[in-house]
Amino acid sequence: VSKENIEVRIHRARKALRKIVQKHWAERGLQYELPASR
Repeated sequence: VSKENIEVRIHRARKALRKIVQKHWAERGLQYELPASR
């Protein structure tokens, strides 16, 4: 396995993880941020 392959995998994993985190916070935001902002 070349170093470039590893870096590409890490890059893709971070992108996927970021999507999951953003989706997670978006769902939590709907539950927690809306009532708190009033």
